[in-house]
Amino acid sequence: MSQRDGQSERARIDRALVELCLERTYANVTLEILLERAGVDRETFERHYEDLEDCFCRIYAEMRDDYMLRVAGEFASGGSWREQMRRAAYVTLDFLREDPARARITFVEVLYAGDRAKLIRDEAMQALFALVDQGRNEGAAPAALSRFTAEAIGSAIYQRIQTAIEKEELDTFEDGLREMMYMVVLPYLGEDAAREELEMPAPRPSAVAPGK
Repeated sequence: MSQRDGQSERARIDRALVELCLERTYANVTLEILLERAGVDRETFERHYEDLEDCFCRIYAEMRDDYMLRVAGEFASGGSWREQMRRAAYVTLDFLREDPARARITFVEVLYAGDRAKLIRDEAMQALFALVDQGRNEGAAPAALSRFTAEAIGSAIYQRIQTAIEKEELDTFEDGLREMMYMVVLPYLGEDAAREELEMPAPRPSAVAPGK
């Protein structure tokens, strides 16, 4: 079998699993259902994946890595911590709006895909918490703050985004994003700076371009 044929097989399997997760949720997908949808047999599937969980996790990990590269790019582009967080927030929103299926896989279906998938997600969440935690380096940040502050904020934001995806509200979520920036800024820079985020315009389009 050629490399191209192998890539085509895997693409069919991946596409079928994403479709089925959207239609049924991951919890209601079996390997047999996936094989029928993808039009492949078990032997073909096992050339690419160990089992259904492995298939989901590898799809999810690729999506996660794409997203984290975009966020990292915003932090690498300079500016204050607050500006970096704002650009990263809009990158997140654009990433989710670009592909509703990807949004559901990364924020909703991952919750039902087993411990391995949650570990892959948690690696990304810890990296994002670390970015929020950089707020403690700001001169106005109270000395009593700890890493727990960033984890609490990040977890609340994750749940808010998850709810927006489940309710299909991402198209109207920009005000919600400003509220989340309020949550991020408040403990580190205080009430006045946090209130400014409620009126802050989106970054220039070039700052949130896909793949930046």
